[in-house]
Amino acid sequence: MKAIGFKNFRKFQEFPDIDLGGINILVGPNNSGKSSLIKALIWASININKSLFWTDDENVNPYLEPAYFTFTDNTTAHYRLGNFNVCVNKDSNSDKIELQIKLDDIAIQGVTIAGSTFILTLERVDENLEIARVSEYTIENKALGFLLSVNCKAKKVNELRFTFNEEVYKNLQYAFYENKLMTDIIKKLYNQSNKEESIFSEDRFQPAYNRTITPPSLTANKSSEKRDIGTLIWQIFQFIKDNFRTQIHYIEAHNAPHTMLINRNDKNDFLAQTLNFYSQLPSAKRTMCEEFAKKWLSKFDVCENFYIKPDETGEAFTVRINSGEHLAQKGTGSIQMFILVLRLATEIAKGRKVMMLIEEPEQNLHPKLQSLLADMFFEVYEKSDGRIQLVVETHSEYLVRKLQVIAAQNIERGSYTTEEVNENIKVMFFPENGCTYSMEFDDYGYFIRDFATGFFDEAGRSYRELVRMERGIK
Repeated sequence: MKAIGFKNFRKFQEFPDIDLGGINILVGPNNSGKSSLIKALIWASININKSLFWTDDENVNPYLEPAYFTFTDNTTAHYRLGNFNVCVNKDSNSDKIELQIKLDDIAIQGVTIAGSTFILTLERVDENLEIARVSEYTIENKALGFLLSVNCKAKKVNELRFTFNEEVYKNLQYAFYENKLMTDIIKKLYNQSNKEESIFSEDRFQPAYNRTITPPSLTANKSSEKRDIGTLIWQIFQFIKDNFRTQIHYIEAHNAPHTMLINRNDKNDFLAQTLNFYSQLPSAKRTMCEEFAKKWLSKFDVCENFYIKPDETGEAFTVRINSGEHLAQKGTGSIQMFILVLRLATEIAKGRKVMMLIEEPEQNLHPKLQSLLADMFFEVYEKSDGRIQLVVETHSEYLVRKLQVIAAQNIERGSYTTEEVNENIKVMFFPENGCTYSMEFDDYGYFIRDFATGFFDEAGRSYRELVRMERGIK
């Protein structure tokens, strides 16, 4: 995900669009809204993947069908937001929640195609139900020349536009380079256009079927041009759909079970989930996973080796480390790090796009190891070629300061420019009152903006107070 913004969700009446990078560090006082952003990311990603016009039935027009976002999903562990009343901002007079999401750019054949933007308005269905109805949505992809705005409540299209120019033509050719039928249609339509910019509006190619996009099976009797454009629009939607399905995983703090037998079916146990993901890896990828995991588990003083075995029934796991000690015999901090490291190692081995939401990973770690988290997160980002997107909620100054050092080192040796560092690493500060902002690095790793008073300056303030007392200064 490239950016997110929302209105009337939890803490915020308005949370302006904020850009996301490969590594995103959320810092700020308690109750400043960090968790609201985390929950908005979970809520949006899970529901757009599951609910919004995602159907494979070509005889049904999915774009006007009612879509519902759930606040609770028993199939997804730790996704329980309550209901609409809990999630809507308490100070707002509006009875609607709005979300705006910018998807990642797509790389095809060495060419980058900009991602799509989703704007959604959700309304209350019933205060006792754990769902919200999508009343309106807009999807736009300028790189593919496409815009659709739908009023779901009225079951009508507000606007449908396809803009054809040379840049769009090239992007479409790359997007569908493996589909000869589509590349032929694209070329044919481009030759029929004026080559500079042609706007195909809904009244030109889809006057029927409630003024909306329809699957090819519902446009078979249209004229050649209308059928071609209808097919192209349908395929663009399939393209957007296929490139949205990014996995999202949330690793919660305070979840380090001290049990020797781990029930693999327990969806509320992060260790059980992690072991399931690991056990599903093929042998070659498991080797890659173990190489990363052993390296970082050693650095975090957890173990030098580990052994994961199912029990006789196949319904539970045991985890032993080093010479046979049970993982459950280690401290809470070590178990938490085992879960985090193995989950990251598994995702690196899988090689898929995934967003990892990590809550306060520094808990139960001493300062040296908190700093080491920054090194590990940066290696995860580089080793996965940016496919793993990290969003980390933290109060650790050690983690943040080490990221500054990593930024400075990479700028100094020319691995990244300052601009690239600021695109890839985002440290977002959530003030107690006011708008969230990105700190941004200068050429030497220092932050261009300051943290609020009383945040990340407490150690220095206390030290200065001791010096003043020693010198008798009031």
